[in-house]
Parts: sequence; C-alpha cells; structure tokens
Amino acid sequence: MEMQNIVIFALIGAVCMFIVTGGVISMTSEDEPSSILLASGATTGGIVGAAISYMTSTLSANDFVSGYSAPDMKVGLPTF
Repeated sequence: MEMQNIVIFALIGAVCMFIVTGGVISMTSEDEPSSILLASGATTGGIVGAAISYMTSTLSANDFVSGYSAPDMKVGLPTF
C-alpha cells in the first residue's frame, strides 16, 4: 500500500509540474515550451511528489495529535 501511495503522488506531482512548467514558459517567453523543458518539469514534480509521499507515510496520526487531550465527555441524562 505504501508503494502505491508513492507512485500516485509521483504521478500527481509530475502532471502538476508538467502543466505549471508549460504555463511559466509560455508566459515568460515568446517561444512555445519544448518537450525537453516540459519533461524536466514533470520529472522534478514526480520526484518532489514521491518524496513528500514517502515522508508523510512514515508519520502516523499520533505524531500530529501528540499532546492533545480530548475533554471528558458527559454521558447520561441531565438531573434536575
């Protein structure tokens, strides 16, 4: 399951950076984005996405809520 998450985040990162790279190149220069520049942006996004997925998969939910204590819940009907 962990490997699937890493691959999914790598693909999402690659697609996002592919789009962002194409947009940045189109807005900042008169030239059309080349496939080499788009591929390098997608590769960078894939690496970043996989790294983020790997780092977050090693953390558990208890790491985020350590030190948090929930208030005691009252149970039962009120007394008058």
